[in-house]
Amino acid sequence: MPRRPVILEGERVFLSPPTKEDVELLLESINDKEVTQYLNLFPRIMTREMEERWLDNILNGREKDLFFFSIILKENGSLIGNSSLKVDFFNRTGRLGISLWRKDLWGRGLGRESVILTLDYGFNVLSLDVISLDVMEFNERAINCYKSVGFKEVGRKRCRILRGSKKYDLIEMDMLRDEFNEMHESKVMEICSDSIRS
Repeated sequence: MPRRPVILEGERVFLSPPTKEDVELLLESINDKEVTQYLNLFPRIMTREMEERWLDNILNGREKDLFFFSIILKENGSLIGNSSLKVDFFNRTGRLGISLWRKDLWGRGLGRESVILTLDYGFNVLSLDVISLDVMEFNERAINCYKSVGFKEVGRKRCRILRGSKKYDLIEMDMLRDEFNEMHESKVMEICSDSIRS
């Protein structure tokens, strides 16, 4: 398996541009209710054609305000998920999205590492001032992950999501660039420093 291009690299995962081949895992996962119960998506079956068209829009630059990354496991080069930033360039803000499609890898800290790399890109490559997200109140694993990297709860959208016969709140969280850079060592700054030294 050829090594994919690296955008930002962590200890166990790296971010890479998406490829057409990614559609296989995307299609399998987007129709898995155990995976998508945590995503704020309209509950419908996604066809191969729909996924290919959506991915084609990203690959051909038709989603100019969306930065979409494939999350690659370093040990074997396999695709395990995706992260994204939906950017408002005028206000220098972004919305974070992330999904680990591989359920067998949940709970190992790979999502946390992927979030940090995506935030680093948003704050230190795109120069965003604030990155926000919303998360369903029952997604405790994600909430704990976001808090551990420095996100703060800033509000709630009440009774926003229907799952089964019950309505749930969406928790709104955000983080400022200074807060991120105080907590985390930037891989972007590391690359810049190495380039200057060489």
